[in-house]
Amino acid sequence: MDGWETDANKLILEYLTQNGYRSANSFRDECRQRGCQAESAGHDSQRHLTETSRLISDFLSAFEAGDREEFFVLWKRNVPTSVLSKDVTCLQLELRAQLSFAVHALKRGLGPKSEEYQQSISHFKSVLESSGSAYEQLQDFISYGALPFVPDPRQVPAFKSLFSPSWDGEFKARLEHFLKSTLKSTTRPQLYYLITNSNGTVPGSTQVSALRQQMQEVEQKMLEYHRQVVRLQGENQNIIAVAVELVEALEAAVRGQPVTTEQLQGLIGRIFGSDVQQSMDVGRPGTASALLRASLHATSVNTMKSRDVPLLPSLDYRKIKADWKMLEERPKVLLFQALRWRLTKSQAGEQRDAIITAYAQNDLLGTHDGSEHQDAVLSSLRSRSSLVREYVARLFNTVASLSTGRSYLCQCSALISVLHEVLVQEDRDTAVRQNVLGTLQKLSLRRKFQTVMIEEGIIDWLISLLQDQESLSDYTLHYTSALLMNLCLRTGGKLRCVGTAGKILKSLNDLLEHEDSEVRSYVNGTLYSVLAVPQIREEARAMGMEEILGALVQSSAPGLASQLEYIIKQLKSDDTCDDVASDDEGDDEDDEEDPEALDIELNENVELLGARSDELTGERLLCENYLGFMTSSIEVKPRKKLEPVSDSVPLQRPVTPRIQGEQPSGLLAIDSLDLSQYILASP
Repeated sequence: MDGWETDANKLILEYLTQNGYRSANSFRDECRQRGCQAESAGHDSQRHLTETSRLISDFLSAFEAGDREEFFVLWKRNVPTSVLSKDVTCLQLELRAQLSFAVHALKRGLGPKSEEYQQSISHFKSVLESSGSAYEQLQDFISYGALPFVPDPRQVPAFKSLFSPSWDGEFKARLEHFLKSTLKSTTRPQLYYLITNSNGTVPGSTQVSALRQQMQEVEQKMLEYHRQVVRLQGENQNIIAVAVELVEALEAAVRGQPVTTEQLQGLIGRIFGSDVQQSMDVGRPGTASALLRASLHATSVNTMKSRDVPLLPSLDYRKIKADWKMLEERPKVLLFQALRWRLTKSQAGEQRDAIITAYAQNDLLGTHDGSEHQDAVLSSLRSRSSLVREYVARLFNTVASLSTGRSYLCQCSALISVLHEVLVQEDRDTAVRQNVLGTLQKLSLRRKFQTVMIEEGIIDWLISLLQDQESLSDYTLHYTSALLMNLCLRTGGKLRCVGTAGKILKSLNDLLEHEDSEVRSYVNGTLYSVLAVPQIREEARAMGMEEILGALVQSSAPGLASQLEYIIKQLKSDDTCDDVASDDEGDDEDDEEDPEALDIELNENVELLGARSDELTGERLLCENYLGFMTSSIEVKPRKKLEPVSDSVPLQRPVTPRIQGEQPSGLLAIDSLDLSQYILASP
């Protein structure tokens, strides 16, 4: 037999034996019958199996003897580093071993105050403090992570499983199975290296790498998911421990031993923290119990309110504000995109309200006058980078789409001036201009901003823009005509049009037959408003507006025809314009949004900024880089229902477009990342 055949037989037998194939014996017997040598590799494998058995025996002996040091010396010496740091089963066994060694003294009958137990539990606590982050993803950590803080684990039902015989038996079985597979895999058969290509990768390794990457992502998500549960579990176990001490104190009181001030002070510290402990006068009767009852009542109320509100991952807004100022262009734009997606991907109602409320409470857009962050935000709107300007404008446009967002933006006195500045500087129908225009239109639902816009001269800019209607996108035309109408509903806005009466009437006349009925409604509303001014009425009569409107009545749908008849009636009237201050009093219109219509507004469909393979986007970017503590439940104000608007009369209150077709160019698509993976309680 040729030498290569002997080598091949050895390799095959080594592979079959090391992986436990029953055909290994049959192959060995057939080789003997043919006079082929194939024993060398098999003997090597047998020696390997013997060594594995010896190591497993050493592990089990150390565990049964409670020899923590010897066990973990063997553990670190024989388990590969890659397995120690990444394998979930390995982490589970390691944590269970730590738990077993921590309570070994109690299993032997020693008490919780014995020196041996105190040393072991102290060591376990130090392990959690130094390496606890690696264990937080494990269910065992959630169940037993509070062990060091319990006076006697044997008295706590949650820890009784640690002292049952089945705990040790199950652990030893799992440990033996893990060691057999792990120690066996540390020595690869020679056949492995022959089928490995020159790059050191096995066929199919690309798919394996992808699966490993997915596994790491899943583990990371589980880590974030469990982190909050771990905190709650620890608090729960602490309450149990406090309850045990209280019962012991009551029993002592029954026997005539009074509860000392020091005992009460210690319990207060464990329940409410050291700050409350130091500031509270526990010597005054009823102080501690009153605080506890108040805390219990607040928790109960919040729980009832939040029962149907999903808990969302809160963000570290301080870090966001710092990065807003310091990041380079592309990372900054991805951050703006992610913050915006957080709103557009949320469910309409309580979930979205919680997000926009968090943005407002943490002053995400710098509306607090004089703040350093406000300077950074307004500088972004004026940035030399068109991409930065564009994505900041998109974020503002989305925030302004919500009633809470508009209330929040009203706090910034300089905002309208800066947005107007950006509009004037954009000489083309760009995404920047479209989103700034959308923001202004939505803010014009508020009287405060209407007044500022009129004083800023935005009406003049809108009239100038409408002179070239053919160059405007549908989005720009909708929002320009709607904004103009909202501003002209105010007496100051009507009077502002007197100086450009000819231009505005010509522009509105050109739009009277526009194919979009919504645009025509805005035009009709604007005409009805401005024709209340005698000077503009005279200009309209001179243009023959009455004849033009009369002809359109015959060819229009009933609703629009009725609007036109109201306008003709206004044109024929001789009423004088109301006093300038007449509409400057009173509250804002009820501008609560319709959630269904709002979803149309936020459901963008064009994505210009694509993420590279090494970049995080959307909610994943926020949760990886800016995760904060879990938000509290948000009290959501009940929505007021708007009275339906009749289509037979011109619009006489501020509105915002509900476009179902074209959106601002460059608006982002909602990505495929499911937000539910970052929500603890689904709605």
